[in-house]
Amino acid sequence: MNNNKKILKYTVFLVVLGLIAGVLLGAVNALTSPIIEERAKEQVVGALRKEFDYADYSFGKKVDYPESSDAIQEIFFAFNEDGSLAAVIYQTAVPGYEKTGFVRCFVEIKVDGTFGKAKMISHDDTPSFADKIMDHDFGMADQNVDSYSPVVAGVTPQFTLGAIIAGFDAAADHFKTIKADLGGVTND
Repeated sequence: MNNNKKILKYTVFLVVLGLIAGVLLGAVNALTSPIIEERAKEQVVGALRKEFDYADYSFGKKVDYPESSDAIQEIFFAFNEDGSLAAVIYQTAVPGYEKTGFVRCFVEIKVDGTFGKAKMISHDDTPSFADKIMDHDFGMADQNVDSYSPVVAGVTPQFTLGAIIAGFDAAADHFKTIKADLGGVTND
């Protein structure tokens, strides 16, 4: 009987200890989560500002479009100084060579339906191949989303290139589905 009391005593002690640890962990998470989120946002803003020249950006728009392609990792709205929507910027991630990693791009589509900048920003692909096209200009600027042709002459490797173009296609296809709804978007 005495042994059962010890087991019960230790069980209650461990449950109480677990509850206290859980509450403390939750409190720490509540305190640090906004800081971590803000730092992540600052990092994304830095990456966007490095590539694009807009007054402001809105984040986390992918959740507003659950029907968007899996190739679209995130959607950002870019705003002019007056708060009007200037462009939709897509961050795409498409599997590259042998599907072992992703090729990530920023694809800018202006509200008039023409491409702005389209650039590979990172990759998990074979470095000796993918690094060759890291700074390639695909000549997408001012081409319409309904009819575009990336400049790919002499670009290798084909697997990485295919992933990049699949990202461009996913962005263009999604933009066509939301273009009519963008008129009232402002940076409020």
